[in-house]
Amino acid sequence: MSRKLIICFDGTGNEVEKNESNILRLYKCLKHDDNQLVYYEPGVGTLSTRPFATTPFSKARLVLGLAAGLGLHKNVMHAYEFLCENYREGDRLYFFGYSRGAYTARVLAGFINDFGLVAPHEMHLIGPVFKTWRKIPKDAPREAYAPLRISEQFFHIRRPSIRFLGLWDTVSSMVRIRLKWGTFLEFGSNSSVDENPSVKAVRHALSIDETRRFFRHQFWTEGQDYHGTRFKSKTNPPKQDVTQVWFPGTHTDVAGSIPESEAGLSKLTLVWMRNEIDGLGVDKLEFREPFYARYVLGKKDKVTERMGLEISEPNALAPLHSQMKLRKFWPVLEIIPRMTKRSRWPDQKGWFGYYLPLAQERYIPPGSLIDPSAYERRKGVPDYAPKNLHPFPEDDAPS
Repeated sequence: MSRKLIICFDGTGNEVEKNESNILRLYKCLKHDDNQLVYYEPGVGTLSTRPFATTPFSKARLVLGLAAGLGLHKNVMHAYEFLCENYREGDRLYFFGYSRGAYTARVLAGFINDFGLVAPHEMHLIGPVFKTWRKIPKDAPREAYAPLRISEQFFHIRRPSIRFLGLWDTVSSMVRIRLKWGTFLEFGSNSSVDENPSVKAVRHALSIDETRRFFRHQFWTEGQDYHGTRFKSKTNPPKQDVTQVWFPGTHTDVAGSIPESEAGLSKLTLVWMRNEIDGLGVDKLEFREPFYARYVLGKKDKVTERMGLEISEPNALAPLHSQMKLRKFWPVLEIIPRMTKRSRWPDQKGWFGYYLPLAQERYIPPGSLIDPSAYERRKGVPDYAPKNLHPFPEDDAPS
């Protein structure tokens, strides 16, 4: 009997012992048994309970993790090892991630597509192969993959498909500092993180209200064919099942570590993701329903009454949390020039080919899917009028 192997990558700087992210909530709500194995990987740049967690070094490491996804290699390899040790032929794979954890999930899926899973006793040899793969940029020519094809001959390769990618506001983790004139900071992507024929279905929740330059969202490319592996042998392959939806709130609100009393916006996206998972039919996951009802939907029961717990419900009118206002170092980064050609706004103005981001709103392409909660918030919160949805499309709002 095939099993379900689930990987949950948390976002940058989230801590298990603090406020819970949607990834941690999801991990706790899923059933854990012999037929459904669930693995949780803390976020890139996370401060842990280790002794040096309050030292200047650990704080500097956190900032680097926030800015550049420091530690992504280890996060991917930990999850990859779990899969190599547990995967059996026919098992179904599900990856979830928030923020740079969502990018990490896409990196893992990309590496599995481009190389595959090795046998457990070969894990100690996979590090150099992964490093080689990470140097292959997006849209690289076929020749760039030659080292991987050579390495494949020395491993016992298994090539599973990925049934589902559940993503919350993907942010790329590759930041390069260039010394020559051109641009100061440059974002990049790994191979197969936007286009991956091994992935069957993708669901992506995006933030309407995030403005930080280091938190540029990264779309999944829609309209791809699904082949199940990198070998495109099907003559009439089905299309990938992809849905990307914009939700009210900042990057943190969409799925981040928010105090429970103010987590209503995060709960909205988790309920949406759960509903999308339930729509998978035979591929859907098993949940601990009482736990989900209590800690996600905010349903009161004997447990909450006995413990005096106040659990928030999904709420489109819940407070927004702007890290730009809460963290002093984020505004400083907004005055670093960026090339106008790198802006996603089609009419970006600048001087001599550059502009200052200055907490610029995200560009939402015409025809994008906007969750009904955005319209609900617009009606219930008078000053909610995001500029990237202006004029606000109230005429198109669901009745």
